[in-house]
Amino acid sequence: MKQICVFVMTVLLLSVALSGCAGGKAPSPAEKAAATAEKSAATAQKAAELVVITKSAPVAGKPAATATKPATQTAKSTALPPTTAANVEDTLSVERRDAGLDKLKSYRSQWRGEWKSTEAGVTQSTAWDWFEEISTVDKAHHWGSKMTDSKSGKPTSFEFWEIGDTSYIMTTDEQGAQECMVFSDESQVNSTSKGLIAPGTLGGVSGAKYAGTDTVNGIRAKHYKYDEKAATLAGFGKVSGEIWVAEDGGYVVKDTLNWQGAAGLFGAGAKGTGSGTWTYQLQDVNKPLAIKPPEICEKGKVDVPVMADATEKARMGPMLTYKTAAKSKDVVDFYIKAMAQAGWQAEGEPQIADEMNTLGFTKDGATVQITIMPTDGKTQVMATISKD
Repeated sequence: MKQICVFVMTVLLLSVALSGCAGGKAPSPAEKAAATAEKSAATAQKAAELVVITKSAPVAGKPAATATKPATQTAKSTALPPTTAANVEDTLSVERRDAGLDKLKSYRSQWRGEWKSTEAGVTQSTAWDWFEEISTVDKAHHWGSKMTDSKSGKPTSFEFWEIGDTSYIMTTDEQGAQECMVFSDESQVNSTSKGLIAPGTLGGVSGAKYAGTDTVNGIRAKHYKYDEKAATLAGFGKVSGEIWVAEDGGYVVKDTLNWQGAAGLFGAGAKGTGSGTWTYQLQDVNKPLAIKPPEICEKGKVDVPVMADATEKARMGPMLTYKTAAKSKDVVDFYIKAMAQAGWQAEGEPQIADEMNTLGFTKDGATVQITIMPTDGKTQVMATISKD
């Protein structure tokens, strides 16, 4: 369930980015998801995450560098000069900009950018701010995006948390209203996914030229420069970029890119010329991170007792479902006792039948309805909570 939620919300978010730049009336979320699901799934499941750094061949007409001592020994030093970009021409190939991150215990990353196009004398723009923080030690993950386009002038944002077996999705609309949905699936307790709207989905770099070594965000990294010939994502026109790759680990620490001419991915539907820029940064590598959902998301959880042998547990917003091997009557007896012990008051008379049993409880302005029914040789339990 969690993976489905991530994929659907990712599709919706990418559709917002594309429609905001393309102009015209934006389709509904359902239409966006249906139109782009197959293409986004293929992109998100791309498996190759490999960084390859190779030495280029010696320049024609120049002898290869050698460490062999001259035949005649002299009193003067014969040590070779320090290695520099002038005599060692490294090239860099990065299939995905997020390659190597799966080897880290924790990190924070940011990807910020802006795209503009001019058509018939009218300039349109879109700005985005994507972020991700992940701790594999705590099995916690938080990522999201905020986007603003020149038409509405108001930002929309999306945030997603995975903590243990529970996922939280919070959206903020153009009026600033927030909504949080809570999902849970016990089969996903050991799964920690990555954000799909990220630099990793925007291609890589092939044949970038070595430009030295720097310390970036506290990490020693090799520095490379590239252009549209080295950028593997088509549709950007003229490109100039710089990328820094960690000496230890081979992951991208920083990437800056500017493009002009073609509209590029974020202006796929625009006819005018475009220009854009982005900056990607990786920080707090392997440092302790505290990742928690906001209070509004915690309010959406269904907090009711469950049978000790509960299986197939799942949460979807205000609804909790699971299965138990116990008979329906035993489940009814369990809830009558357990809810009273948890401070819930029975509301009305229980509706008891062979095929379906319904119980109601109230506490602190909240109401829980519990439905119990036999299914597939077991007993299905569904608890739905509502608040005044």
